[in-house]
Amino acid sequence: MRVFVLAMVVYAGWCAMLFSMQDRMLFPREFAEVTGAPAGAERLAIALDEGGEVEAFLGVPRGEGPFPLVVVFHGNAECVDTMERARREYSARGWAVLTPEYRGYGRSAGEPSQRSIVSDVVAFVDRVVKRPEIDASRVVYHGRSLGGAVAVQVAKERPPRAMILESTFTSVAGMAMRYGVPPFLVKNPFRTDRVLREFAGSVLILHGTDDTIVPIEHARRLVKCVPRGDGQGGKATRTLVEMPGGHNDFPVDEGAYWEAIEGFLGAMD
Repeated sequence: MRVFVLAMVVYAGWCAMLFSMQDRMLFPREFAEVTGAPAGAERLAIALDEGGEVEAFLGVPRGEGPFPLVVVFHGNAECVDTMERARREYSARGWAVLTPEYRGYGRSAGEPSQRSIVSDVVAFVDRVVKRPEIDASRVVYHGRSLGGAVAVQVAKERPPRAMILESTFTSVAGMAMRYGVPPFLVKNPFRTDRVLREFAGSVLILHGTDDTIVPIEHARRLVKCVPRGDGQGGKATRTLVEMPGGHNDFPVDEGAYWEAIEGFLGAMD
């Protein structure tokens, strides 16, 4: 009995410690490299009731629109400043690119949470899709790691035509279980798996086979959550592409990575 009580006390302390640290673990924004606002992109901003702003950046290709729009969501230790590769590659392919920031990241004020981040991104998307240079019928979300989980939650409120999820987990609640923490203690559950079951559009899942932070099993479970059937603009598809690479060095093969994305986007037309 003494051993059992001691074990319960230790377990309770462990759970209490992780509960108090979960925001810092999920949103380690102090590691996000702030290098400067994206060059050539239009800055958008939302004023917060508590003061300060949350920003986003919109890049539109030169030429005659309207252009399809991709909303790019960064990972939990990144910020909009680090999304230059995605902005450049999508722009070169004729896509407008919206990169929303999360509260408390980079130059944005506030404290990050699932609720606040999703609310802010929905507001940015609503503003951008009304613009004449944007084709509101061709909107795609592309999220990396935590960004994939954010993209899926935004899709619940504002469904895009398709989503690209890169190195994304099934849920924060599921990740917590790896450490013995019950899901009800998770403040920001990001239930990617549950929302995907209701998503009507096409989904491309990209994941590194050597990922030790979000193991490949997450991607294999997520692709099974995506329903098949008639999606927005045609037959919905679900595709899992496994590639060499871990979590922070993904993708190792840039050519194969963008080839998979191009093939996925081309199938929407």
